[in-house]
Amino acid sequence: MDRKDFFKRLDGELDAITPPLSETLKAEPIVSASPEREPVPEYKAEPVPAAAGAGGHSGRFFGAARRRVPAIVLACVLLCGLVLGVLFAALPRGGVSVLRLDINPSVGFVLDGSQKVTGVISLNADGDTVLLSEEGFFDSLIGTSAEEAAIAVTDRAAQTGYLDVTDTGSAEGYNEVTLTLTGANASAETASEISSAITEHSRSLGIYLYAEAETVKSDVSEQAERYAEEQALYYERIGEAAALEAYAERRAYDCAEVLLAEALTKYDLYVRIRELNVQIAEACGGSLSLLFDTASYWYWRDREDASEEVAALCAETERTLAQMRLLFGLEWDSYFAFETSYGAYMLTVSEADVAELRVLLEEGIGEENFGGTEHFSLRLKYYNFVGNDLLQTIFSELFDGVTDTLEELFESISSLVTSEAQALYLRYSALFSLPREAIGEAEYAAFLARIGKQ
Repeated sequence: MDRKDFFKRLDGELDAITPPLSETLKAEPIVSASPEREPVPEYKAEPVPAAAGAGGHSGRFFGAARRRVPAIVLACVLLCGLVLGVLFAALPRGGVSVLRLDINPSVGFVLDGSQKVTGVISLNADGDTVLLSEEGFFDSLIGTSAEEAAIAVTDRAAQTGYLDVTDTGSAEGYNEVTLTLTGANASAETASEISSAITEHSRSLGIYLYAEAETVKSDVSEQAERYAEEQALYYERIGEAAALEAYAERRAYDCAEVLLAEALTKYDLYVRIRELNVQIAEACGGSLSLLFDTASYWYWRDREDASEEVAALCAETERTLAQMRLLFGLEWDSYFAFETSYGAYMLTVSEADVAELRVLLEEGIGEENFGGTEHFSLRLKYYNFVGNDLLQTIFSELFDGVTDTLEELFESISSLVTSEAQALYLRYSALFSLPREAIGEAEYAAFLARIGKQ
């Protein structure tokens, strides 16, 4: 059976067997533990043409034999010079420069002489995700200062899951931002100020982050012009159909990983809440009951006569319920309500299938372990557990030959990337907005010591 026939059969079977899942699960994926990222393209400045003479002027203009000019002509020249001088003084100083921000999402900003953003460009696939995370975000960056733009994109990277707002940093890993300012008059002081602004802003939000600044002295006027002329999104600059199709396939597999990680998180939270209530019942010597609840978290959470063990278990249950509420919008006011929801959810899930899908996520989803007829059964388990109409449509278009033109392929990629980006933003922006204490000087110094940067 060839790919086209296989996916037609798969579509038919999925329509028949896949139960509808909640809109929350479909719309709010999380970041995969180990996504495969496209390499960041290297950026090279164009060489500066050599000047013809002193100050860039032709030598013959300032020869030894000077001619006399009429007084009125001299006056006009002086007047024009005065006007031009005033205009030149009013122009932004410093010339055009390019600021590159690398988190793993990589985004470039074209800056004018006053360090205002005149252009924005995504430099890799994750840059697309950040810029498409919310309608209007891309346009909002134009006209802002370099510091404001860098802070906005750093915040958005955290709001889409590329920075861990709960991570306090260690030698093994930490949140890091690298910025590179390139221009003929690029200033190390300016780059350092932008870096410091990112650091101070993150500290004020209680997020441990290390920002590093680099400066490259090189003319980037032609590079800036190309940035202005090119499409802003990374996938839009892929010109060849084969390369674009490969990109779409990789993004579809990445999205499949994101959705599977989300579904597994939801499953684990359900299971953990159930386990904690069983432990609470055992600790208080009771038993769980749907009709007469005297042993669950909902019974003991506000009681002053709870033992230390029960109180500790209730506290952990409270935190787990908060995660479920924050990530998936699910909450219950009684054990009866939770158990009803838990039972209905578990009817669609097989523990053996979950174990197999965990292995799939650890390996990373790709053609070698997800495509082909030999993985037909695994795909059925995946769609039954996760369920996502958009992803299923994208796979069908890519492998069934439904997409015949570049325009259709662009439209499919745009829908996929935009849907994934906005879902990530909706999910992680909730975590980002949680109140945290600002990080003081001593705490930040300890962080630098932990990551080996002090």
